[in-house]
Amino acid sequence: MNIRFETVNEIRAEEEIVKKMLDEAQERLKEEMTKKLDTIKHVFHNETVVVTIDYEKSKASISVENAQPDRIPIIRNAINSLA
Repeated sequence: MNIRFETVNEIRAEEEIVKKMLDEAQERLKEEMTKKLDTIKHVFHNETVVVTIDYEKSKASISVENAQPDRIPIIRNAINSLA
């Protein structure tokens, strides 16, 4: 399983301490998402999981690339089980 993180929008901060805090929060979010996806990694074969993070809406979405059509329902059920 390959995981790729994308962001819709970046949070920018001018103060260095705030920037550091935001960077740390972003890294924790990536770690949490990776841990969750690891719990269902047995479902994935050669697919790429794309986690898109939208900071303005405070949400993350998961999509899958390179999935065979017959595997889509299995993958969708596994991802839905994370919620």
